[in-house]
Amino acid sequence: MTDDEKLRAAQELDAAYAGAEAFDRAGAAEGAEPLDAYGHLNWTVGNEDWLACFDARRVADGIEYHVVVDCESGGFTDTIERDTVPATADGIANLLCFPSYFADVCSEHYLGNDEHGAVEWQETDASWRRHLELLLTRRA
Repeated sequence: MTDDEKLRAAQELDAAYAGAEAFDRAGAAEGAEPLDAYGHLNWTVGNEDWLACFDARRVADGIEYHVVVDCESGGFTDTIERDTVPATADGIANLLCFPSYFADVCSEHYLGNDEHGAVEWQETDASWRRHLELLLTRRA
């Protein structure tokens, strides 16, 4: 990696951190705890090296969600997705697929490599589904 590439990568990382901090401040300004998928690890998918974490809460505009991926061998922890969807069955349809989707992503990276253990996701799938369905019944 050239010095220019290292500088660009560092600038991109700084921008990502600034965006995450702004997101957290916005949540705190609304009087709510910021979403923190990686901080509490309630809903996770992955193996001993690669982990995707999810979080969601009911807000006035719908269901707000947050996805973080951590890869120890890759040396990164990134917020890869955050948004708000309508608080409807159609609105959460894609969110319900997160455990199986990210299990597939993890599996692709470790095909034929059992060094980091099996990709675990089934328990998260059921728990995540219950959480999202409960959020549909709440009002912000």
